[in-house]
Amino acid sequence: MFSIKKKLLTAGAAAALAVTLTGCHAVMYFQQEVMGFDASGYVEATLDCQYKAEFQEYKKLTKSTDEEAANIYEEGMEAESISFEYFYNVTLNDDDRAKVIDMYKLLYTKAQYTVGEAVRNKSGSADRYMVEVRVKPLQIFDNIQSDYEVFWEEFSGRYTEEELLAMTNSEQEGYISAYVGGVINLINRHIDTVTYGEETAIQVRVEETTNGFYEMNKQDFQAVDMAIIAY
Repeated sequence: MFSIKKKLLTAGAAAALAVTLTGCHAVMYFQQEVMGFDASGYVEATLDCQYKAEFQEYKKLTKSTDEEAANIYEEGMEAESISFEYFYNVTLNDDDRAKVIDMYKLLYTKAQYTVGEAVRNKSGSADRYMVEVRVKPLQIFDNIQSDYEVFWEEFSGRYTEEELLAMTNSEQEGYISAYVGGVINLINRHIDTVTYGEETAIQVRVEETTNGFYEMNKQDFQAVDMAIIAY
């Protein structure tokens, strides 16, 4: 039923996840006098809001409420649970999804990124800033690999193929929940000692819109999001 997955989402899974991230990770617009615009601070505040539940600076810059900032954080964590489903080839029920989301919230406290100075590129009436974000990817799935292989050997041996095929829907859901719980336990045990991959630099565009607001380019934000955890 389950197998060790390659550390790369399939093309279809990646496309579906990108659609979800576009909606859930979209940054909010804010009005800003050009001379006082801190594009670098805006990018850092958005990342801190999204990954570390640090809302104060984001709320100040975007004029967001506590609820709006918290929703962005929660929606992002829920989107990450979709990548877990694709990576481990499971469908999560509500209880398991909540546990996976809690696991990601803990994992993302270990996220490492550095936001550089903004470089302004104003051309005619168009105003754009380029901000370099340097990310060290969390290698949690590499870190658990050896333990996962031991876990999978034991777990996969609990039932024969015939017994798996004969399971009722309720029994299958229990089997999947047990598997998901085992993976979550493995990840949680390695979070405090997680290692990081080679640092990568991503250029993030912060662009003025036709309404006189600024927003982070969604594709650039997705690139940062996909880099933070190495699947």
